[in-house]
Amino acid sequence: MRTFAVATLAALVAATPMTDAEFQFINYVAKYGKSYATVEEYNARLAIFVQKNAEITRINAEQSSFKLGHNKFTDYTDAEYKKLLGYKQTTTTVEASEASTTNQSVPSFATGVNWVTAGAVTPVKD
Repeated sequence: MRTFAVATLAALVAATPMTDAEFQFINYVAKYGKSYATVEEYNARLAIFVQKNAEITRINAEQSSFKLGHNKFTDYTDAEYKKLLGYKQTTTTVEASEASTTNQSVPSFATGVNWVTAGAVTPVKD
């Protein structure tokens, strides 16, 4: 079934010249077993993917201590991803004077242990 979906998507975009972003998106769809019900949804997910791919490329060009990559959530909107994680927006606001008094004393939790070199940090899983 996955092969059929990939073949269908490839045939769908074969009518027009494929951009590099579209090629990457088709590979993404195949890798994560994605399927979309309509051409409109496919195009919407492609647009999200292109936007996030550009952001990943930009951040990877700027940073040296970490690299970003794609995962099964790359074609989700920010709202969909937050909903998946159970994010609930609060309606209360903190007064500016109240916020400045609560952040004045930040405790130091530095223990002097580098947990990466101590072997307690595992590689990223997802």
